[in-house]
Amino acid sequence: PDYIGYGSSTGEVHSYVHAQGLAASIVDLLRATRRLLANHNVATNGQLFLTGYSEGGYATLAAQKEMEQNLPTEFPITASLPAAGPYDMSATARYIVGLANNPNPKLVAFVFKAYDYWYGWNRLSEMFQLPHSATIAAYQYDGNYLQGPLTGDSTVLFNTTFRNNFLGSGEATVKAAFTANNIYNWRPAAATRLFHGQDDTVVPYFNATNAVTAMTAAGSTSVEVVNCTTPPPGFRDHAICVGDYLSEVIRWFVPLASNL
Repeated sequence: PDYIGYGSSTGEVHSYVHAQGLAASIVDLLRATRRLLANHNVATNGQLFLTGYSEGGYATLAAQKEMEQNLPTEFPITASLPAAGPYDMSATARYIVGLANNPNPKLVAFVFKAYDYWYGWNRLSEMFQLPHSATIAAYQYDGNYLQGPLTGDSTVLFNTTFRNNFLGSGEATVKAAFTANNIYNWRPAAATRLFHGQDDTVVPYFNATNAVTAMTAAGSTSVEVVNCTTPPPGFRDHAICVGDYLSEVIRWFVPLASNL
């Protein structure tokens, strides 16, 4: 779907890796699609497959959680394949803030920009140092998340006090927001495969393993990790594994599709 903050809704900040906002976009899209198909007398086979990569992987699992827990009759899921998503947002946030040098500072800033907006903190100037705090505050979507350069040096990007408190025992409110967007503490019923690259430097691999461990402990018997395998060991990073992910989608979903 065209998420909140994109397309015709650019007056809002995109709900980046925010579970409720992403799940709502997907549910709304599916409902609109059903109306469109019905209006054009287009029949379906009644199956629903969910998949997405990176933020799309997080959005996939967030939507699956919303559907299974609150809309199970409306959205029976055939299979779900979330890929390379930050399902453990609290651990991921700590990881990205703790990096000495982050190769993706715009993604880091985008996360905090979105949470600052949707939770109404208005604290970007406290979280980041100038001139980067001003760049992030003036955010406009331009196809590359943020306009203007950001440093990858975390000691220069983040406000020192905020960073130390976040990595220590402080910033309880900010940490609680990330914890509220963890989407792994539940029991999936639909067949679910979490695809991930073992060497992912953008979204750490522990997101997949933490999620499957928690879901299994909650009683799920339908969830598993599927590893990226095509690139050689040591090179199974975020972007490189996209091709392998697409192959897995085809390998798994196509045989499950029926009455097409």
